Parts: sequence; structure tokens; C-alpha cells
Amino acid sequence: MSGRGTTAAALTSMIRHTLRSTALLEPDPRTVLETLNTALLADPAADVRLCTLILGTLAPHPAGGFTITLTGGGHPPAYHLRPARQGLRPRAEPVQLSGGMLLGALADAPIVSRTLHLAPGEALVLHSDGLTASRTSHGARFDEESLAAHLTHHAATSTAPRAAAVIDDLTALLATFPVGPADDVALLALSATLLEADGTPVGTSGTSHTGSPRPQQHA
Repeated sequence: MSGRGTTAAALTSMIRHTLRSTALLEPDPRTVLETLNTALLADPAADVRLCTLILGTLAPHPAGGFTITLTGGGHPPAYHLRPARQGLRPRAEPVQLSGGMLLGALADAPIVSRTLHLAPGEALVLHSDGLTASRTSHGARFDEESLAAHLTHHAATSTAPRAAAVIDDLTALLATFPVGPADDVALLALSATLLEADGTPVGTSGTSHTGSPRPQQHA
């Protein structure tokens, strides 16, 4: 969202309240976000209030795991982590909401949805742009391409990517950046439960992490 300090905190509270109250009454996530967009534009005297977001809805899938619908606009892509199986290479596929627009700018802002199957043993990772605006120890920007390569490596070294392990991996990576993240970082990972032959669940349903840039030191 736009703004910092108390302005950003107030905007965050307003966005969360609008999403939660609207979602209780409206099953269509596109309508939920259209309502939020209207609320952000409601007071012409207020400061500019903008946000990018992804709203996710989950439903059990007949083949196991979940059907996940991602709706939003202007937000960095989610990543669908799939381990190697049945001759397919491990991969981290970006789930782009192409054509969607940030909310709070236009009354008719386009809102886009995509649906995917999160199968048992797979994971979904969402992040804010504080991660992909950071600089590595070599001075290069850790962009979306770098993140995709890093997550693909994680999928390749795990038989079933778990949400907690993915978050731990990314937070450890952040710790290697010389000046820390470029902006606030929010991470969210979900993994579908994988069942052993005896029915024992393996994995975790979801976990998250938030972090802020390190304070700048001045001579």
C-alpha cells in the first residue's frame, strides 16, 4: 500500500476490514476487490490511497490438495513450486495476474483471476516487492528471475516443498544481503499435505514471515 508510518497503518486497517467484511457476504473474489477499489476511491478529499494485492480462495480438490483461485492486480507474481515427478523436472512457475491493475487509482480498474491446482507435495509462495528490489552480496538486484531460479533450486532439492522450509530458506537468503531488504518484506507460503502410505500427514499447511529494512547507519 502507499504511504508510511501511521498513514500506511491506517490504510492497512481499512483494507483488511473491507476485505474481511465483504468476503463474508460476497463469494466472488472479483466483486470483493471491486468493493475495496470503490472504498479506496470513496473520499476524494483523502490522500491518494493505492494498494496492490492478491486475494486467494481455497477449495478441496477431488484429486487431493486444493483448487486455489488468485485474484488481484499489480502485485508481484506468486510462485507454484513443483518437485520432480513422473519425468518432469522440478520447477517454480510464476502465477502472473497479467492485465490486472493496482487498486485505488481508477474506478474501472481491471481485476484478474487465475486458478491452479496445488497438488499434494507442492507449494505456493507469495511475496512483496521488498524482496525483489534488494541487492545481493555481488551488488546485483535480486529480481523476479533470480527468485524463480532460487525457488526452482529449492524445489529440486526437496522431495515435497514444505511451507515452513520455503520461508526458512528465503529468510536465510535475506540475511545474506549486505544491507538487508530494500523495503518491507512479507512472505507467505502454503503447501498441500502429502500423505504417507499409512495415512500419516507430511508437511504443513502454511506459514508467513514479515521483515523490515535494516536501519541505515550514518558516519
